[in-house]
Amino acid sequence: MANGNNGEEQLKPSEMSVDELPDVRAFEDEFTRGFMKSTEEAADGYYTFESGTGEFTMLFPENGTIAEGFYSREENVSESFLVGAESESLISQFDIQFDRDASFNENTLLFLEERVGEELDFKKEVTDKKEMHTAPFTYEDDVIGLAAFIGNTENKAGLRVILTSACNEDSSCDQQEEEVRQEMRTFLETIEFKSK
Repeated sequence: MANGNNGEEQLKPSEMSVDELPDVRAFEDEFTRGFMKSTEEAADGYYTFESGTGEFTMLFPENGTIAEGFYSREENVSESFLVGAESESLISQFDIQFDRDASFNENTLLFLEERVGEELDFKKEVTDKKEMHTAPFTYEDDVIGLAAFIGNTENKAGLRVILTSACNEDSSCDQQEEEVRQEMRTFLETIEFKSK
């Protein structure tokens, strides 16, 4: 793909030498690097992730990695993976499942409730390209969470997402629950379905 620099081709991060890559966990991990669209930060501390199905993009934390052993994909029909991210104060996990035929219904939310292990109160938000249902939850051990279904309003594609964060044991964490949840919501808003 030409990048406008005198017709030179821009290499994907997975094709670049390690010396040319940003010095962050997302690029240090070879498996995770394969999903990074560019070495340019899309937002402070975030890079653009492109799904293995090619069906969606999202911002990906620089301190995150995808657990290769928990990644699965069936062509461009479905994909699931776990992202682990660690900052000075928080340890976070993103459990993401994409399905090309995941149109929203009551069972979608029941599935998320079963995964979380409790009844959830979902809030619905609709934009011109996606429909988002989110519900906060907290586990006993001070784990802050957000469950979500994000549906493409142009077709039946959708993602089921469970985000969790807890204080990093190695730091004095003064996490503010609502602040952490707002960061989670902001992350979810970066998910964009690709138009076909």
